Amino acid sequence: MKAVNNCLTTTHLIVGGEALTALAKWGVQPEIALNAMNTSSGCSLKTEERLPEEVLSRKFDYGFKLGLMLKDVRTAVDDVLSAEESCHEGSILPLVKRLLEKYTDDQGYDADYTRIARTLELRAGTELRHDAGTTE
Repeated sequence: MKAVNNCLTTTHLIVGGEALTALAKWGVQPEIALNAMNTSSGCSLKTEERLPEEVLSRKFDYGFKLGLMLKDVRTAVDDVLSAEESCHEGSILPLVKRLLEKYTDDQGYDADYTRIARTLELRAGTELRHDAGTTE
């Protein structure tokens, strides 16, 4: 259950981070975007807490290593879900695993898992912050 839960956690952080970086490219400030998400049906613990408290603040210090998250995601996708044939071609969770492998390579095994968002920022050419919105 822990591994599957952490797979969902990773998925939510990736999707939330991608949404914020895409909106930032359109000039939408991250705090405004999060406020809209969090008062709508798209909210999650990641949009309510992790993204504002760890990413926009630039702390990236929730306290869970990216490499450990990757271990759990691999367990969830390769062992638990694949054994039940829940992960098939076209499933999103194997893609999450591949993305997390890349993000772990980019940020390092010991980096905080919230640094997933940093890789998304670098790829989008933008930085999500509390104070200044975005910079390029």
